[in-house]
Amino acid sequence: MGAPPGARLLDVGSAHGWLLRQATDAGLRAVGVEPDVAVARRAIDDGADVRVGFFPDALRPDDRFDVITFNDVLEHLPDPRAAVEESASRLVPGGLLVVNIPDRRGSSTVPPRCCAGWACRACPTACGSAGCRLRTCGTSTRTA
Repeated sequence: MGAPPGARLLDVGSAHGWLLRQATDAGLRAVGVEPDVAVARRAIDDGADVRVGFFPDALRPDDRFDVITFNDVLEHLPDPRAAVEESASRLVPGGLLVVNIPDRRGSSTVPPRCCAGWACRACPTACGSAGCRLRTCGTSTRTA
C-alpha cells in the first residue's frame, strides 16, 4: 500500500477484519467501521479496532486518517458521492482514498448500483468535486 509505519488507516466495511490485521502487521494503526454487529464482534474478539455502525456516523468528529479504504463497499452505500466527499474531509493533507468497485463481470450477486455514475469516466469529476486528486481508476473482477 505504501503507507509508512504508524499511519492511520480506516477500512470502511471492514467485515471480519482481514485488511485490519494485515495493516496492523505492516505497522499501521488500523481502524474499521462495520455495520453488521455479529461480524464486527468477531473482528473485535480477534483483536481488531472496529467501530460498530455506519460510515461516517461511527467515527468521532475529530478522527482523521492517512488512508481510507472502500473495498467492494462503496457500491452498497445509498449515496456514494457523499461518502467520497466525507472521506476527503476525513483524510489528512496528502492522504490516500482507496476505492475498489467490482465491475459487472464480477461475482457480486448485487449489480453495483453506482456503476453507471461511478464508472472510471466519472471518477475524475467525482473526485474533483470532493476536493480529491485522482491518481488511478479501475475496477476489480472478483471470482468465486
